[in-house]
Order: sequence, then structure tokens, then C-alpha cells
Amino acid sequence: DAQLRTTAVQLADELLNTVLVDTANAACYTLPQAGVCNSPAATARTTDWANRVGAALPGTVTRAVALNAASGRMTVSIGWTARDNADPRLLNVVTDVR
Repeated sequence: DAQLRTTAVQLADELLNTVLVDTANAACYTLPQAGVCNSPAATARTTDWANRVGAALPGTVTRAVALNAASGRMTVSIGWTARDNADPRLLNVVTDVR
């Protein structure tokens, strides 16, 4: 369980750091996509990240990324099913991406 949580934290951190480098396109990194994105590269990075999250964690995997445009806060939520007892797990990471 600890290893899976570490993996989820690393993946969330990776996406948030990508957004911090590309703040002009922060809205393009939301999942599901919110609004129009004018950066095909950002959309491709988000899709690749979502696929890697799905491959890295067991069971039913969910991922959502929301941006509060007014505050500049981005929330990454990753959910998966525990290997041993099928209990759901959820990680939420929030940071300022302005």
C-alpha cells in the first residue's frame, strides 16, 4: 500500500511540476478537459500522463485534474483499488500554479 501511495504521489507531483513550467497552458492539463486548449503539446502530455497513471496503479484507476482559475489552485486526484482487499484509495494533491 505504501509503495502504491508513493507512486501516486510521484505521478501527481510530475503533472503539477509540468504545469508549473507551462503555466500559460495550465487549463490544458485538466482532466476531463475543461474548455478549449490551444496547446496540442500540453494535451498530449496530459493524455500520456493519464495513461501512465492507469498503467502504474492496480484495479479501477481514476484520475481527475481541476483548476480553479480564480485562485490559481490545481487539484490532482488519483484513485485506485488496493491489491489485497479491493478497498478504494484516493490521493488528492493541491498546489498553486500561478
